[in-house]
Amino acid sequence: MKVCDGDAGAIPVSLVGKWGLMGGTTTRLEINPDGSGSIVGSVWGREPVEWSVKGNRLSVKAERGSGSANYAVGDGNELVLSKVQGLFILVAGAYTPLDMGNQVKVIEGFAW
Repeated sequence: MKVCDGDAGAIPVSLVGKWGLMGGTTTRLEINPDGSGSIVGSVWGREPVEWSVKGNRLSVKAERGSGSANYAVGDGNELVLSKVQGLFILVAGAYTPLDMGNQVKVIEGFAW
């Protein structure tokens, strides 16, 4: 099931992709358009998770519990998580894109 950007609880296009926590850590987030994904580097290693969004709050549900954080995508295309609550699976801080899934795709056309 693909979630469209305008649906309630949809994963915004700007969040889709792989993110790495800045500062030399191994914490990584994978956020897919359908809400599936994973967190790597938490206290449990690689953890499959389900993502959802409500307003400016990014929530995660894992086998061992759940958590949430305020999110913002900055001018430098970084993902900033703050005010983390719940299960210690989300780490507050700035994340940078690890793949092209986080980049705005521009399609250039040519006039003949």
